[in-house]
Amino acid sequence: MAELAAAAGLELSAAVYETSNKLRLAEVFRNWRLRKRAVVMMGHTGTGKTNLLRSLIAKADLIESISRYCRTQTAETCKLRIDRHPYRILDTPGQFLHESERYKILREVRARPPIRVINVVAWGYHEYDINPIKAIDSDNAVRAEFLEEHRHKELGDLRKWVPLLGDRESTKWILTAVVKPDLWWGAATQVMEYYRSGEYAREIKSFDPNLVHVVLPYCSVTHRFYDQVLLDGSFDDAVRRETSSNFLRTIVKLGLRV
Repeated sequence: MAELAAAAGLELSAAVYETSNKLRLAEVFRNWRLRKRAVVMMGHTGTGKTNLLRSLIAKADLIESISRYCRTQTAETCKLRIDRHPYRILDTPGQFLHESERYKILREVRARPPIRVINVVAWGYHEYDINPIKAIDSDNAVRAEFLEEHRHKELGDLRKWVPLLGDRESTKWILTAVVKPDLWWGAATQVMEYYRSGEYAREIKSFDPNLVHVVLPYCSVTHRFYDQVLLDGSFDDAVRRETSSNFLRTIVKLGLRV
């Protein structure tokens, strides 16, 4: 009887070990899958990084815009699924005051390649806690010099963090999300050309001419700029759905790259 009990105990122990091992391997595999699709989200203050992330969580639906007074203070990690594929997205703070924190995070990410980046830009339509008169003139039009200044800030950020990506083998791709098309869609040809082949694109290619770089429009919210500037009427709901679907398909396609 004792021998039978001992044998049963051994079988139970073996079964527990096997189950534990399977669970451990499942956890390792799950973490690997998430790591495979780990993405860092970059972008200057006011471009709309958090709005973009919240929209992706909402399966590319429109969301209510967060207040320009609410800024990301620290890095935030979000786990989500896109077309059943798991992703882990690290949203970095964009404020100048938190610049050192942002680059510290990027250096830590660089130590665990591969690196995948979504860089959020907005053709200079950066909305944050300033007096709206600096961005809007008396006719409720956006000041051209404001847009130009903030496009230069996008470039300045790019010049700082692209060299931190490490060697050319560690960075898989950069997806540039040109957000707020509801404000600039009438100039879409000019805007997309600037990011795909203009000065912005040349900055990225100077790091690695062969780096996979994709530029796509994406609309997270429909929102008057500083609650004043009218939306671009040419960006309708049908266009929004098409651009959103294409953005999601592209993330999945890029995420599956080895």
